Amino acid sequence: MSDCFICKKPLGKNETRTVKAKGVKTLLDRAVAKNDEVNEQFLRTVSEVTVHNKCYCYYVDNRTDNVVRRRGSSSSNLSSVSEAPEPDFDFVNNCFICAKAVQDSNEVAMEIANRIANIPSLVEIGAKYHNNCSKQLYSKKWSITNKKDERKNNIDAAMADFFSYLHENSEECQFFMTDLMKSITGEYIPQKRTIIERLKAKYKDEIVFFNESGHDCIVCFKGFIYKIISNKPPSHKKNDVREERLQLVRDAAAIILEDIRSQYYETKEYPPSDSFLKDVNTLIPETLSVLLKGIICQSKRKSLNAAERKYASITHSIIAATRPASFISPLLLGVGSFLYKKYGSSNLIDVLSSLGFSASYNAISLFEDSCAFRPARNILPHAFFQFVFDNADFISNTIDGKNTFHAMGGIQCVTPYDIIETDTSLPRVSKKIPASIKSTLGLIPLASYSKGKTVGLSK
Repeated sequence: MSDCFICKKPLGKNETRTVKAKGVKTLLDRAVAKNDEVNEQFLRTVSEVTVHNKCYCYYVDNRTDNVVRRRGSSSSNLSSVSEAPEPDFDFVNNCFICAKAVQDSNEVAMEIANRIANIPSLVEIGAKYHNNCSKQLYSKKWSITNKKDERKNNIDAAMADFFSYLHENSEECQFFMTDLMKSITGEYIPQKRTIIERLKAKYKDEIVFFNESGHDCIVCFKGFIYKIISNKPPSHKKNDVREERLQLVRDAAAIILEDIRSQYYETKEYPPSDSFLKDVNTLIPETLSVLLKGIICQSKRKSLNAAERKYASITHSIIAATRPASFISPLLLGVGSFLYKKYGSSNLIDVLSSLGFSASYNAISLFEDSCAFRPARNILPHAFFQFVFDNADFISNTIDGKNTFHAMGGIQCVTPYDIIETDTSLPRVSKKIPASIKSTLGLIPLASYSKGKTVGLSK
């Protein structure tokens, strides 16, 4: 068995190719370029030659010419330089990029560089690679890491932003999932299912989810896990009895607060106008209801209706004070809207709101804007209606008669009462509408009147 004239090793060890006259001429040209006198003389005497496939690819690569020149032209040096490497890495069946996972990208780069340092052409030897590895190799953020670890790190970073936002807004207890996702500063956004699992793992029984599988999940925090009152026998000492009574009140307060914080309240819609105050009592947690009814409504048989109104308003004030940003009380909103329409004083509304007896002026403004931009309700056929108009003057009495504004307002009376389509919930605007836009609503174009030539009923 003959040897390969390039590497001086037996031909049977690796894949070989038989080079014909054209290939021999190519080898001869490369031998001249490399100053390889020994192989040049040999190639001038043959018309075809058999060599290792890898040796041929290495020898005809012009990038190896300078290597040969630097090492001299002796036959011994030439043979050692001309030897094509026989790597122990399987280029055909393995990815030459990710064969070994290294955490440091610099180490990975060195690993790849060493692996292909003596390979003249990856195409010639049929090297294969994964598409993902190729994309990562040309990416600026390239590093070969475990995909599971990378995903876990991304989730951990996103949830750190999540928990930080919740901590900064710990005074509030109700959040929409879409708003919470906006707190993530990084590019990676975990799936909603992953976020819910992480929240449950961290907060356990202190967190409640509403509409968990819906489009916009609501997250509520109880905030407190009430203590279980011990069953130890009561003490007969005066100080101990007083302390036990106070502890009972503290435990009751913790229980009620937990129930208030764990309840979901609608904040994106107002109730329908024809049932605006219908369900005010259903918004009150049961524990708070029992407490206030026991304090206010007990032994009030003659004035039970008045006591129940006070009970409802006080409970709504308590809930609004506990959850100022995630509870919209129809009762307090109705009181504030009525007083503002009656007296037109924002200062009065602000004073009552600070005492907990009314919604804030800002909340009333948003409610009015929401009402102004809702479409009119449809009147069913066969209805009888009549328009009633009257003066609606502003500052009509002044000393000099100036700076007054005379206007006319009207209402539409319809009978029977159920001839109008049932009202639906009113969408709530998120911010005040500019006056320039509100001024375009409800305008009736002026129509000129032309007196006819006929008089009365004559034709």
